[in-house]
Amino acid sequence: MGCCQIKGQKNNENQNEIVIIKGEQEEQKNTSVVQEKKIQQGKIEIQPIIQKDTNQTLPIQEKYLMLLGTAGVGKSTLFQQLELSDVPNETTSTISNYHEGKLNEYFFIDTPSFQLDDEIETREIFIKEFQEYFDNRKYISSFGIVVNFERTDLMKKKVLQVLKYLRKFKDIISIIVVNMELSDNVDEDKKHLRDSFKHMGCHRILFISKEMKQKQILEQIQEIQFIKTHIDLTDTIFEKITQSQEKRQLQDLKIRLDQRL
Repeated sequence: MGCCQIKGQKNNENQNEIVIIKGEQEEQKNTSVVQEKKIQQGKIEIQPIIQKDTNQTLPIQEKYLMLLGTAGVGKSTLFQQLELSDVPNETTSTISNYHEGKLNEYFFIDTPSFQLDDEIETREIFIKEFQEYFDNRKYISSFGIVVNFERTDLMKKKVLQVLKYLRKFKDIISIIVVNMELSDNVDEDKKHLRDSFKHMGCHRILFISKEMKQKQILEQIQEIQFIKTHIDLTDTIFEKITQSQEKRQLQDLKIRLDQRL
């Protein structure tokens, strides 16, 4: 019997607990009212909420820069000048003309000559390899159109031979001018080229010379704002055509040929 509670005693204890809880709630309410009045009177300064920086614990994002350019502009020379570490990669190993190298958090992709204005066979090979690369890698951080320093009109022509097929991605395209050691007045030529390329709407213009060391080139590369971008080739020359679309195009071509006869 001694260990059991009396029913009436239990009810009294419950009522006392209810009274205590109500008292605490009333006290909290009164405290809140007092604090609110003090805040309104400027006696209490509201402290801002400081959010913890979660980015500090995140790994450095990998930044991919794909080098593009017409034949002989110096893409591969720049690739070698960077003294990159080899990157064993299934994506590039299956595509013999694509090579990847790594420097810190930066990954550089050297590509074959961008010759889409050449004969159909060369053009189709380049398109197919470009498609295959992005079948395996859906994201890139930046495109760099490499052009060698020479007459401005020739440089613009070489840049446009690439840019006209990738205008969809111009916000992440930078122009990389190499062989700046050939300039007689570097500062003046840099200003002139920035003005000349301005209308193309590219992200950045970088200037590289042969005597520059890895660290100096990297300082130039760091001027690029790398943005992880999903590479959707829709509405570009690299868009893949489905079998049904190909069949429809062949039918349309046949109809047009029949109409001419």
